[in-house]
Amino acid sequence: MDKKKKTVGRQRNIGGDTAESLVEHVKLVKKAKADFNNARDNEDYLKIIKNLNEATKSEMPDISALIGHCYIKVGKYETAVHCFAEAADKAEKDPEHHNWCGYCYQNLKQYDQALFHFTKAIELKTSKNGEYYFNRASVKKEINNFEDAIKDFEMAINSWEHNISSDPKTQNFAYQAYYSKGICLRQLERFNESIQDLKKAVELKPEEPSAHNNLGMSFFKKGDFDDATNEYTKAIQNIKSENKGNEFDFELKDAIASYCNNRGLAFYHQRKYEEAKQDFDEAIDLNPQDATYYFNRGNNTYDLSLLMREDHEKEEQAENYYDEAHKDYDRSIDLQPQDPRFYHSKGLAFEGTNNDKDFESAIQNFKMALSIDENFFGSRVHLGNMYHKNNDFHNALKCYSTFLNNYLTHEDVYVSRGMVCQDMGNHQFAIKDFDTAIKLNDVYSDAYYHRGVSKLKTKYYEDAINDLNKALETKTKDNYGIYDALGCCFQALKNYDEAFKYMDEAISNDPENVHFLMNRAQCHFELRQYTESIQDLERALEIDEHDSKTLYKLGLSYYAFGKYKRCIKTLKRSLKSINEQFTSGTHFVTYESDIYYHIGIAYSNLERFEEAIYPLTKAIELIPSDIKYIHERAKAYQMIEEHTTAIEDFTTVINKNPNNAHAFFRRAFSQKALKFYREAADDFETAKEKDPLNQKLVVNYKKLSGITCIVL
Repeated sequence: MDKKKKTVGRQRNIGGDTAESLVEHVKLVKKAKADFNNARDNEDYLKIIKNLNEATKSEMPDISALIGHCYIKVGKYETAVHCFAEAADKAEKDPEHHNWCGYCYQNLKQYDQALFHFTKAIELKTSKNGEYYFNRASVKKEINNFEDAIKDFEMAINSWEHNISSDPKTQNFAYQAYYSKGICLRQLERFNESIQDLKKAVELKPEEPSAHNNLGMSFFKKGDFDDATNEYTKAIQNIKSENKGNEFDFELKDAIASYCNNRGLAFYHQRKYEEAKQDFDEAIDLNPQDATYYFNRGNNTYDLSLLMREDHEKEEQAENYYDEAHKDYDRSIDLQPQDPRFYHSKGLAFEGTNNDKDFESAIQNFKMALSIDENFFGSRVHLGNMYHKNNDFHNALKCYSTFLNNYLTHEDVYVSRGMVCQDMGNHQFAIKDFDTAIKLNDVYSDAYYHRGVSKLKTKYYEDAINDLNKALETKTKDNYGIYDALGCCFQALKNYDEAFKYMDEAISNDPENVHFLMNRAQCHFELRQYTESIQDLERALEIDEHDSKTLYKLGLSYYAFGKYKRCIKTLKRSLKSINEQFTSGTHFVTYESDIYYHIGIAYSNLERFEEAIYPLTKAIELIPSDIKYIHERAKAYQMIEEHTTAIEDFTTVINKNPNNAHAFFRRAFSQKALKFYREAADDFETAKEKDPLNQKLVVNYKKLSGITCIVL
């Protein structure tokens, strides 16, 4: 009886190596495999595991492996890997168990273990080595080791090359290898090689949408947007025709949306904005929760608004597109508030208006991008640009310097920082930055241009001309400022024929440039060609009637031309423009004091001396050290017989410049008016001593009794 029980036990718990047990084992494995192939859900796989565990305590590796496959099906990779490891220990020469160990470890993200087992499988050298190379390559691709992944994909492809055309399974493996290798090559920016491999993938599976999509992505990265568009179109057509008549599930909608978005970007880069918009619209309809699609549509719509702005008849439409772009940026921010790109692009849109009312909004968005990612250096640079436009030079320099501390080879940012130094009048520092930009790129026209301008400002005119000529030689885009700057150099050298030649060239190419017109007006002014100077300045005011500097220059021309009333009126408009521009009340415009000064002396020339006092006082308040302003106010006080105050101003002038003969001469008349005759006589004598060759300073005391003053 005990012997019978033992036999039955041996039959139920298959093990050992008897013929009977081997037959039972084969039957069990065959049934388990059939059950495995027919299994439909986790419950079925768990049942197979239970049956195998109850039926055998065998050391057979195929049982362990089959249990491992069941655990994979229910997603229990940690348990599965132990089963395959057990199988590998039992069948040391079978690489398949190592292969499945590698697969489990890959799913567990334990990549070192995965690579170890795939390598063990390869070392056992069987006919399936191509598959093992492919699997190891997939791990390397997953951990971004693209160079080594490419080598393994190549090994896999080479092992299959004789069977690709005849064996569908091998063909599928080869497709996957070419497809994955092409993606790795694109990641390494080896775009031509990537395109070649992805073309081979497409040849093997021309109906596969993802192959066309990835081929399109490689064309796109190469900058071949036309071919990229064609491939994206095939991807969209294939996926839609493959699922024609079926209701699209979320996964399918997401794939189509992705392909539409990609084609939209290709259209966008071809400036086909309407076609791009249609694709972005479809992507958003299919997946309205993807922030990137709104972002891309926002960029496209913003560029469309810029295009519309060029046509005055489409200004309203341009404004509508601009508003739509901001709505898309806002929607992308709502969906994904931690993506700095969205704030950055919104900031760029505000910056692009060139309207100082939008500058603060631009600054806030660039700051938001940097608060999310302080290394988002694009926003750092554009924040610097905005500070520069706002005349906040300190913060602009800080932004550019922070960027350059991290990226030393960006010549554009050296030029931007140099321009800030230039506007601050620190031309020595500006030139250093322009020098660095030129060392990084010796055909960088903008760097030569701006260095030329700084050399012009520091009176190195010949060096400036050399730089500006180099800027002309290397320019890749129109920059008529080069001609204007050359004109200013020749103007400074008193070579007016050359100056007008270049200034005329600048203005003929950019007739709406107020700066160019003002410079030519100044050239006419120096030659006392006041009519021509006024014509240029009035033309500049037609372009921008509120430009304070143009009004200032025009006022000076009217003054030089003796049109004092028009001078006063024009200079007052300039002051009004300055006050409107700087509503905060804290500002400094270098020529503001000179505006007040010329208003004052214009009134004096009209003999409206009392009205001259206020503007001259304002000029003194702005620059107290300029004795010219004090001297003119002293003369005005004298003419309205406020001699005590006049003497105070004349005395200040004399204290600052003891050799000013004219101040002594005019003070003498105020001393005389107040009956300080000895002091008056001393001043007359001192005036003669200071300027002995000036006969106008010699007076006949006997004839002075009825003379208030002599105007020199």
